[in-house]
Amino acid sequence: MNERDWHILKVLHEHKNITKTAQSLYISQPSLTKRIQQIEKEFNLKIVERGTRGVQFTPQGEYLAICADEMLIRLRQIKETAFNMGQEISGTLRLGVSNYITLHKLPGLLKLFRERFPKVDFHVTTGWSKEVLNLIYNEEVHVGIVRGTINGQDQGIIFLRKRFVLLPRKKSKSKTCLSCRGSIMGQMLF
Repeated sequence: MNERDWHILKVLHEHKNITKTAQSLYISQPSLTKRIQQIEKEFNLKIVERGTRGVQFTPQGEYLAICADEMLIRLRQIKETAFNMGQEISGTLRLGVSNYITLHKLPGLLKLFRERFPKVDFHVTTGWSKEVLNLIYNEEVHVGIVRGTINGQDQGIIFLRKRFVLLPRKKSKSKTCLSCRGSIMGQMLF
């Protein structure tokens, strides 16, 4: 099964509706139905049952949908690691950033980072601090930056995949490089 098929299962599981899933993936309903049938044929099992209220996943289909999230994360990690194995730091840094930080701090931080690492691209997702925490938890971003208090602690917070580091708000020049599963993030800019 390829990456596209895992993505189809993930989106179908979220929408539980063929029409909405097809629209979300920008494909026709017949094409989506054909892909689902091919996936079912590949695994030799029924993944979904169609009903008047959309689709219902079979137990095996539920399992595959849960695996789809894990597979997509793992495939992305493999691609990023392979891409970043060169000598020069390059690739895409996925950031989850709270709205306040995005408006007031992020442009300057990204400018400084870009000057130091010109071959690194950014993919920034913004939202409320709680949404950024969910992005980190679901491993959809490498780094999350939020403002305010979390669990009663008034600190700037940077979360790294599966581990997190709390940093005080005051500026410090002694921050060292952070690495996240082999992808160097660079010296802290704030």
